[in-house]
Amino acid sequence: MEELITQFDDKHEKPAKDRRIDLRLEAKQKAMLEAAATATGQSLMSFIVSNSLKVAQSVLREYRATELSLADSEKFMRMLENPAKPNKALLKAARRHRQKIKSSHGL
Repeated sequence: MEELITQFDDKHEKPAKDRRIDLRLEAKQKAMLEAAATATGQSLMSFIVSNSLKVAQSVLREYRATELSLADSEKFMRMLENPAKPNKALLKAARRHRQKIKSSHGL
């Protein structure tokens, strides 16, 4: 019986919040965060944590989306090692760029 109680308690236990992050903010920044937290009915800390986690998830999702598959990364490396010859449009763009650089530096 005691084993069942222990298992039940373990399943419903909240993870320990034993890590800290200290922030130093300007008064205006803190006031804005407090106002937003109040508007959403959250405590300041809950607001900061939940929104920071949303942004972190978005950043990581975007980062992972740009990762290449093994085949794509091998193809990319082959293209770097054996670049194609520039076509007419690329050569024309390079000339225009060179002219802009020269004129912006007074050359």
